[in-house]
Amino acid sequence: MYPADFPLIELPSVDSTNRFARQLIRENKARHGMAVFTMHQTAGKGQRGKVWISEPGKNIAISIIIEPQRLKLRHPFHLSVSIALAVHDFFSQYTNGDIAIKWPNDIYWKDKKAGGILIENIFSGQHTENENHEAHTSFPLERKNNDSASLWTWAVAGIGLNINQTEFTAELPNPVSLRQITGKTFDVRRLTAELYEKVKQYLELVLHHSFQSLPEKYNQSLYKRGEQVRFKKQNRIFEAKILHVTDSGTLLVEHGIEEEIHFGEAEWLL
Repeated sequence: MYPADFPLIELPSVDSTNRFARQLIRENKARHGMAVFTMHQTAGKGQRGKVWISEPGKNIAISIIIEPQRLKLRHPFHLSVSIALAVHDFFSQYTNGDIAIKWPNDIYWKDKKAGGILIENIFSGQHTENENHEAHTSFPLERKNNDSASLWTWAVAGIGLNINQTEFTAELPNPVSLRQITGKTFDVRRLTAELYEKVKQYLELVLHHSFQSLPEKYNQSLYKRGEQVRFKKQNRIFEAKILHVTDSGTLLVEHGIEEEIHFGEAEWLL
């Protein structure tokens, strides 16, 4: 599936690795599994349009191009699970535990954010990408009339991880880096290559129909699972216990009754 010389393209500087990857797709230069990374991302983007601020040369910024049809993926959340677990396992190798996946796919060490994942989906027939589609969002992959224009043709998985950065802007409420956790300085290029290999391993699992065990592993790594968390949903603030994430990617919580929360419906109040 992945030739030994499969391209891991390094850019000296770029506004966004995800944007560059989407440009490769538009120009028909993309291949499944191709990755783009940079040591200097000037306009990185996180979930819900948030800016990902990264000090040059100190963090991982990589985007991996994926053809969902090749992996026989039927739901965007399955891809989100695979990528999040790959990043979780990779980061856990360098810490003494305490790594969790904050739904849908942020990487947390204790109560601090070490990184995030933004997966953007592209469907055949689109003239422009809808940059607001997230991998965990529930929506049909095919129209009922089997119009091929609705097929999920590409996904770009952007991963940002704090590695050697120790000073962050005040607008980031709870960041942490691998250096702050371990007291060590790391080779960012080497770690980027290791992360890329870990993602490919998980995509191989999906390819060979071994996805069944991954949702449970994802839930075992779920941040605050079994704990009470405060949420804000529209004008309502409530406290609920985190139960698990469903197969369709919604967060199931309990506060007297069980309630499913879709991405973007509620804000965590940590």
